[in-house]
Amino acid sequence: MRIFKNIEFAGWSLLIFHSLIFFSSIWVLTRISPIIEVIIKQNELSLHESRNMLSFIGLNRGGDEKIELIEKFRKSLNFLKGNVTEKGEVDAIKTIENNYEKSFDGDYNSTKEIIKAISVLSDINREAMIMADKKAKKFGSKGAWSVAFMGILSFLFQLIFINNLKRNLFEPLDEVDIVLKEFSKGNVMRRCCKSESSKEIEVIKTNINDILDISQNKNIGYF
Repeated sequence: MRIFKNIEFAGWSLLIFHSLIFFSSIWVLTRISPIIEVIIKQNELSLHESRNMLSFIGLNRGGDEKIELIEKFRKSLNFLKGNVTEKGEVDAIKTIENNYEKSFDGDYNSTKEIIKAISVLSDINREAMIMADKKAKKFGSKGAWSVAFMGILSFLFQLIFINNLKRNLFEPLDEVDIVLKEFSKGNVMRRCCKSESSKEIEVIKTNINDILDISQNKNIGYF
């Protein structure tokens, strides 16, 4: 019957809807953490290399150590050039790149420019980490509200499903049961009433009423 197909369809729809909510919630919550973690990690590494460059400049006393310190400085600089994630980093890195050789040769102004650039670079990365933390909290809050919203939708969907099931199946069947019991007890005038239930159920109720009419007219005891 069509009504039972509709019930089956509604049941499967409810199951699919719950599954979508479940997997959507997982996707939202698992999507946030890795992205924020990568951003913070990248900025942490940039801060670490910035501190290293400052230490290399500070340790420079000329002589044989100078060549080794310059090589280490270049490695840190190359890492920063390949790990640009924020606006303003490129200009700071260019300033460092243009002045580090003179700085290792003892030029005070070049060293001063490098220290300023590294300070700017550090501030940029610290600010990026703070913003990433704020985004994580913001997305976490949005994720929680999204899950709550989907839960409410699921609850409303279930209410609609149960209400339709009650109106189109349970109440009509309950009425049919009462009418048949009353008829068997001698209340031969009791009949099923028309309602807003499905067309199939209304046809069944009409058929039952016809059978009861025939039984009453012919005085045949079906029950």
